[in-house]
Amino acid sequence: STAVQAQIKWTSFGKEKGIPVIWVEDLWGCGEWMQTRSVSPDVMCTLDEIAKRIDLIARSDIRVEVVGKHTFGSLAKYILVANEFRNLMKKLICERAGSVENDAVIITYSSGGNPERVKVQLEALRSLDLIIDRKVIFIPRLHPTLLSGDEFKKLAHSGNKLVVNAYDLNLDELFINSSLVVGEWGTTGMYTSALFGVPGIMCLFPDDTVSRSALYPDGIPPFLIAGAGWGAENPSQLRERIQWIFSHKEEAEAQVREKVRVFAPLLEAGASERIAKVIEEFL
Repeated sequence: STAVQAQIKWTSFGKEKGIPVIWVEDLWGCGEWMQTRSVSPDVMCTLDEIAKRIDLIARSDIRVEVVGKHTFGSLAKYILVANEFRNLMKKLICERAGSVENDAVIITYSSGGNPERVKVQLEALRSLDLIIDRKVIFIPRLHPTLLSGDEFKKLAHSGNKLVVNAYDLNLDELFINSSLVVGEWGTTGMYTSALFGVPGIMCLFPDDTVSRSALYPDGIPPFLIAGAGWGAENPSQLRERIQWIFSHKEEAEAQVREKVRVFAPLLEAGASERIAKVIEEFL
């Protein structure tokens, strides 16, 4: 979804040369970006029935195949061993932060499409220990496109005392051991954290209702429709959500475990094989 121009050019090339074009969606609605609607694939491989409905609203005349999410197949093994893994990983995180094992762990998961949005969101996550009145290990997972300079690294470290680089550790393992995940509404990490039973807050600010409405009915991401986490429309609401989740930990975690069930089929193995089967039809 961050290589829109390449997506358009390669699709156009395939159409001009009579070569079949297959798109594989990575996230709900990512094949429906308004910028890409000048072209269409022959087949859209999508995540689940929710994604299929979104696809057909935007492109009613294309073939859509539900294949699952190939990058989620490995998550199931982590979920099965989560409890025995959690203590070991938490110890490693605390060692990296130079802190103790009962500290809260908050991960932020940024997108790469709009750096200005990332800046505003990171500013809202300053001084987390003051927001929840306890020590916080902050783990910013900046999008790879933001790592070339020091600006975002400095901003991610600003105002938080205990900071660990997400790229020093396995991200899936980090999710298992986090207390809370905060991320952009268009990032996979929000769904990953919920599947691990970890509360998550989607950043809906700065307001981009137009962009969300171009992808989702009524502009609401499936994550929020399902109630698998919370949305924050501004920095103040984000801080309020963080406070509520930490003061109602058991209730928040129970809600996530219940509501995330709608996304459980994404953990089923075999997505890559199902994608390959679609490709084989054109060989």
